Amino acid sequence: MFVYVTFRSGPGTHWRLPATAVIFNAAGTRVAIVGAGHKLHFQNVVLGRDFGTAIDIQSGLQGNERS
Repeated sequence: MFVYVTFRSGPGTHWRLPATAVIFNAAGTRVAIVGAGHKLHFQNVVLGRDFGTAIDIQSGLQGNERS
C-alpha cells in the first residue's frame, strides 16, 4: 500500500531534518543538498528548535531541495 501526498506550505514554514543531516563546523551550520548538474552543494541554514533526533530549520531552505 502507498499514497501520494502533496503539502502546501506558506511563508514562515519550518523544515524538520534529522539531526544527523546538519553539519556544524568552522564554515557554519549547513546541510548538504543536490544542486544543479547533480552536484553536492552545502547550504547555510539557521536552526530553530532542537528535538534531539531532529532539528527545525528556520531559514536557508526553500522546500524544493534534494538531499
